[in-house]
Amino acid sequence: MTGDEAPMVLVVEDDPAIEVMILRCLRRFGYRTCTALGRAEIQATVENGGCDAIVLDLGLPSDDGIDIARALRQHSAVPILMLTGRSGIQERVAGLEAGADDYIVTPWGA
Repeated sequence: MTGDEAPMVLVVEDDPAIEVMILRCLRRFGYRTCTALGRAEIQATVENGGCDAIVLDLGLPSDDGIDIARALRQHSAVPILMLTGRSGIQERVAGLEAGADDYIVTPWGA
């Protein structure tokens, strides 16, 4: 993957240190990246075709990732990867039922 051919991954993460780590990792493997934090910004990026996949944290300052995923699924099939410290079975089920394509628990906790 190079240049404009590389998929664009939207990273939604409220912790700046974690966001930087995710962005560096994705870029190292050739992905293009963009970021968003609020629901309106996320939805606008998706609606404008601005991303090929989303890495979505659940604990955001103004909204919950589960609610965001549910809202996105009403009008988009963009792949959603939930990346979170929430490790409970109920949270995992809720994330997948909300429309996430995968749910990954981070090693650094909630």
